[in-house]
Amino acid sequence: MTATPPDPCAPDAARAELEARIIERMLEVGLRRLDKIEQQYEAAATDEAFAAADLAYTSITRSLRLTLAYDKRRKDAAARRERETQAEAQAAATARAERGRARKLSVRSGVGSVLLERDLSEGDYERLRDAADDWLDALPDDDFADPPVGRMLARLCQDLGVPLNLEGLLGHAWARDEVYTRPPGSPFTALRRRHAHDPAAPVFWKPAPEPEEEPEATCAAGDSAKPP
Repeated sequence: MTATPPDPCAPDAARAELEARIIERMLEVGLRRLDKIEQQYEAAATDEAFAAADLAYTSITRSLRLTLAYDKRRKDAAARRERETQAEAQAAATARAERGRARKLSVRSGVGSVLLERDLSEGDYERLRDAADDWLDALPDDDFADPPVGRMLARLCQDLGVPLNLEGLLGHAWARDEVYTRPPGSPFTALRRRHAHDPAAPVFWKPAPEPEEEPEATCAAGDSAKPP
């Protein structure tokens, strides 16, 4: 999942703490000025004095309202960012859990294909199948979220003592995807896709040649193909 870029409007912890202290101080000063204005009202003996008190009262109450409104917007923005962060974390956790379950099912399906490909007796098949199920059930789904399916399947087959035929698994979409994407740790990175010269011809898969070797063209039976 792509990381969400930081919000340039989001203050860091030190700035947020400073803003909270400033707002608290502004409110304290404003309330003290409001107390003095009350005294100014009590001491006013002329219309001019009452007018001055009214003007001061209007100014300070407006300042207090603006300060409280800003404080509310600041807290609302912080709460919104917190909700968004929690939602993103929850979405990432849900996606990871779903990916882990899906890959675990792919490993289970893959080992079934591996065992069916072997010339096993019914008893050996059941024994190995049960051992594979126990191996899979012992691991949480989260363990399958990051490694490629091929890597986990290779580990399972190694523990079972069963050879892993990569080409025999290319009927699975996940196996072909790993040949395409070449994820680190996947044994399918040893294979590469080869198209026949004819676009309508089927796709063949062969082990990737050594770096110093020249790749050979592969074509369907009866078709003539030119090297790519």
